[in-house]
Amino acid sequence: MARKLVVQVVGAGALAAALGGALAAWVSAMTARSMVERNEDAQLLRVAEEFADEIDEEIAEPLSDDSEEEQRHFRQAHGEHTLANIIEHELEELRYPGPRAVVRHPGRPDEGAAGLPKLSTGACALDEAAQLRACAVSLREGGVLTLAISTQQASSRNELFQVGIVVGAVVGGLLGGLASFFLGRWILLPLSDLRGRVRRVQPEQPSAAVFQGGEPYPEELEELRQATSDLVARLHEALLQAQSFATHAAHELRTPLTALSGELELLIENSANGTELLRMKDQLGRLTTLIQRLLVLASSASSMTQHGETIDSGDLVMSVVAGLTAEERARVHTEAAEDLFVRGDEQLLRVLLNNALGNALKFSTAEVRVSTRRTHNQVWIEIEDRGPGIPTDERARVFSPFYRTQSARGGGIPGHGIGLALIAHVARIHSGEARFLDVDMGSRLRIQLPLWTSMQDNVP
Repeated sequence: MARKLVVQVVGAGALAAALGGALAAWVSAMTARSMVERNEDAQLLRVAEEFADEIDEEIAEPLSDDSEEEQRHFRQAHGEHTLANIIEHELEELRYPGPRAVVRHPGRPDEGAAGLPKLSTGACALDEAAQLRACAVSLREGGVLTLAISTQQASSRNELFQVGIVVGAVVGGLLGGLASFFLGRWILLPLSDLRGRVRRVQPEQPSAAVFQGGEPYPEELEELRQATSDLVARLHEALLQAQSFATHAAHELRTPLTALSGELELLIENSANGTELLRMKDQLGRLTTLIQRLLVLASSASSMTQHGETIDSGDLVMSVVAGLTAEERARVHTEAAEDLFVRGDEQLLRVLLNNALGNALKFSTAEVRVSTRRTHNQVWIEIEDRGPGIPTDERARVFSPFYRTQSARGGGIPGHGIGLALIAHVARIHSGEARFLDVDMGSRLRIQLPLWTSMQDNVP
């Protein structure tokens, strides 16, 4: 099923906004993360320098300079007054998560925590595997002090960054989709207007006038409107030429055929054995009927519901049935409801019914049922027979001029393939339609016409 253009525009806008939102959130998150990490490095480096100053002071001053309480606490908590114990003692004063420190001297064992990265003075590093951030500073007495703290909080922050990226994509997609919906509808308004104009083009009388007037379109759509207008104008001209040719040709043929029919009648009256002449007259009658049907097909398709006369559909059906031969009337069962009026050309509707009944009687030897009834604001005229029927895949094509079903061609049933095309044409110009319905046996043709009420006759 074809998708609406506005849906595609909204979808594309939402996708673009989601991708843009995710990209913007990712860039913002990465920038913020980088800035935060640089700030944390600078802060940790300052703390490390202050921590190194404390270590230098503890190394330079003997333990005896401290109060007795401080000396007792140091000995109870750490033992001897060594560099490693001094580091542990000073770490107790730091208010940072998981502090660890080590002092490295060239050629000497490390003193303090093991496993910390080796860094040059003034450098900082992030060990994501160990979840540590470390910075290195130098000591006055020599050596490099490396101070590290836990980065578990930073890991939580990274998760928040990731959540921010997802939220940015979702919010960007929602806002982008909403904005695209309204903007898309506004942008596609000229296209919707053009669609409406195209739909107002009448197939039977295409006119380029429907494309004139109104607000100018954007340049690309204005070119499309002009191209469509030119196409409809050419179609209108071609249709007029075709109708004019068919009408003139039919009139030119009908005159000599009428004269020829009269001459044949005279010959038949004066002939002792007029069998061949009668056969010729019959063929001539069929040709004349074909010409008359072509005239109907070539007639203007302007709406008959506004310019025709009010006709009782039941009376029309009874009149057409009365015009059949006695043998044909005996096979027709009629159920015509009263006071079902339609508006149109009586002669054309009579031709429609004559062709519909003629087809049913020709393709069936059993009873043919004709009924009229009202459904809402429509009049249904149905003709049902018990003939071979019409295959489902051919029901649309049988209304095309000169098309005949395989059963009609194979059965040797005479015809030109004009009758059903004429029925569909007359129904269409009366704002109705003709179609075949599903039945168990034979065929059922439904002719649907607009119901005309007496109130409409009083409308000025």
